[in-house]
Amino acid sequence: MKYLYNSFIIINLLIILTSCLKEDSIDKPEPPEPTSKMDWWDEAKFGMFIHFGVYSVPAGEFAGTDLDGVVYPTDSPKLSGGVGAEWIMYTAKIPRETYKLYAKDFTCHNFNANQIADLAKSCGMNYLVITLKHHDGFVMYPTKLTDWNISNSGAKGLDVIKEMQEACLNRGLKFGVYFSQNIDWMTNESYGYVPEIKGRYKEHKQYDDYTENLIREFVTRYPSVDLIWWDGYLENTNTNSANRFLQAAESIRPDIIFNDRLYSKHEGDYITPEMSLNLSIQKFKRFELCTSINEKSWGYSKSKNQNSYMTKEEIIIDLLRCIQYGGNFLLNIGPKNDGSIPVQQSEPLEKAGYIIQKIGGIQGAKSLNQIYGQHNCFCRYTVKSSNTKLYITKMPNVNNSEIKVTGIKNSIISMETNHTAKKEGDDVIISGFNGEFDTACLLLSGEIDSYDAGINIPCNEIISSLSAFANGEFGIETGDNNQFMLTNWKGELSNSIEYCVNSKENRSYNISIYTAEMSDYEISVDIDGEKYDRTIKRGYQRHKSKIMENYNLNQGTHCIKLTIKPSEGKWANFYGIEFE
Repeated sequence: MKYLYNSFIIINLLIILTSCLKEDSIDKPEPPEPTSKMDWWDEAKFGMFIHFGVYSVPAGEFAGTDLDGVVYPTDSPKLSGGVGAEWIMYTAKIPRETYKLYAKDFTCHNFNANQIADLAKSCGMNYLVITLKHHDGFVMYPTKLTDWNISNSGAKGLDVIKEMQEACLNRGLKFGVYFSQNIDWMTNESYGYVPEIKGRYKEHKQYDDYTENLIREFVTRYPSVDLIWWDGYLENTNTNSANRFLQAAESIRPDIIFNDRLYSKHEGDYITPEMSLNLSIQKFKRFELCTSINEKSWGYSKSKNQNSYMTKEEIIIDLLRCIQYGGNFLLNIGPKNDGSIPVQQSEPLEKAGYIIQKIGGIQGAKSLNQIYGQHNCFCRYTVKSSNTKLYITKMPNVNNSEIKVTGIKNSIISMETNHTAKKEGDDVIISGFNGEFDTACLLLSGEIDSYDAGINIPCNEIISSLSAFANGEFGIETGDNNQFMLTNWKGELSNSIEYCVNSKENRSYNISIYTAEMSDYEISVDIDGEKYDRTIKRGYQRHKSKIMENYNLNQGTHCIKLTIKPSEGKWANFYGIEFE
C-alpha cells in the first residue's frame, strides 16, 4: 500500500512538472523565423542595371586603324555590330594603346549618384547594380592592383562605386556590382576574347591571382556590396578558379548574393535570362530578367543603327510578367561618358515609374499558383497578416471595364480600390476599370488558394499574346494597331505558345490566330494531345488565319499548344488567339 501511495505521489509530481514546463513554453515568445540571404532579393522585384565605363566614350563607333591595318575614317566609322556598344574594343579590333586614349575623355563631370538613385527609387526599384569592371578590364574605382582604373582617366579623383554605394544606402536601396571575372581584353593572361591574341583560350594562374585579389579588395573597400553580378563564363572556366572567387567574396561577406554567370557548373543563387523570358525554364525558379532600355546596346551608343528604346508600356509589361511568374526585373541604362543619362532613356523610365508607383503591389509581390496567364490582366498578390491582397492590373489596349479572374477559391473580405468585385464560383469579377494599367486591389481571406481554371470562352474578342504561356525566348514589342506581340517565334520544337481555356458549354468553335510573318510556314496545333498540321500564309502585317473550323470542345478546361515546325529562317510575330 505504501508503494502504491509513493507511486501516486511521484506520478502527480511528474504531471505538475510537465504542466509547468508547458506553461513556461507558452509564455516564451516564438523564435524568429530563420532568415535567408535571399529574403531581400525575393522581396525586391525591380532593380536598375547601369553599364558605364570607358566604352561610353567611343559609344559604339571607332574611327582609326584597327589591328588588321584597316583604316576607318571619321565619316564612316566601324560600328560595334550586333552586340552592344560596350563591346566596341573587341568588335572593331581596336589596339590596346589606341583604346586607352579614350580614358582621358571619360570625364564623368555630370555624374550624379544621388540623382541616379533618386530615379531608381522614384520608379519603384529596390536595388541597383553598376559595372565595376567590364570586359575591357577598366576598373571603376581607384584600385591599387592595376593602373587601368578611374584614377588614370578624365574622372581622376572620382570613386563612382563609393558614391553609388552611399547614394543607395541613403535611400534604402540594395547595392550590387557587375564584375567580368575572366574576360579582359587588356591582357593576354585572361581567358579569351582578346583581339590581339585572336581569341585563344588559355588558363593563367596569374590572372586568377589578380581577379581574386581584386574581389577581396572591392568587397573589403565597399562593405555594402550585397550582390556580385558575374559575367563572362566560358567553357574553359574551371572549378578551382570559380571556388577561389567565391571564397574570396564570402570570406569577407558571407551573405553576399551571386548570379549564375560565374561558371557553367555553378548555378548561383538565381538565373539570369537576357532580353527575353523562356517561361518553361523560369517558372518555379528564382530568375532575374535583365533587359536594356536601349534594346540594341547595354552601354551608351551614339549610333542611330544601334538605338531602339523601350516604351513605358514595354517596361511595365516586362516588370509585371516577371512578377506574375515569380521573378525579378533588372532594367539597364547606359550613361554618356560625362555621366549624364540620355533623355531617350530617362523619359520612358520616368513615365513608367509614375505608373508603377501608382499601381502598387510591386515590392514583396508573389506569383499565383498558376502557370497560364489570365485574360486582359496581370495578377500578383502580397500577404497582409494572415490574409491576401490580390492585385489585378489591366493590360494596355484593353477597353473592357470588367475583368474576370479565374481559379481563385478565396472569399472576398473587402475592396481596397475604387472598383467593385463579386464571386461566381471560383471566378472573381471586377468592374470599374478605367485607364491604362488601372489596378484593382482586393483583400481576400486567408492564404492564396488558386489554380489554373483557364480563360473563359467564348469571350467575343482576341485573347492577347500577353496571356499566353511562352515556351521559348520570345521578345515583346508593340506591333500593328498598337497591339502587343510575341516576337521571335521560330521553327523550333521547344518554341511553343500555350493557352489554357475553359469552355462554359459543349460547343464547336472556329479557332483563329493573329500573326505577322515574312513567308509561309507550317505549324502544329495541339489540343489536349490531339495534333493537327496547318499552313499559315505570309502576311507582312497583323492578319487572321483560321486554324480549326467547327472544332468541338466539351465543357471544361482545355490546353491549346502552337508550335512552328522546324525550318530554317521561318519565324513569326504572334498577336493572339480567337475562339468564335
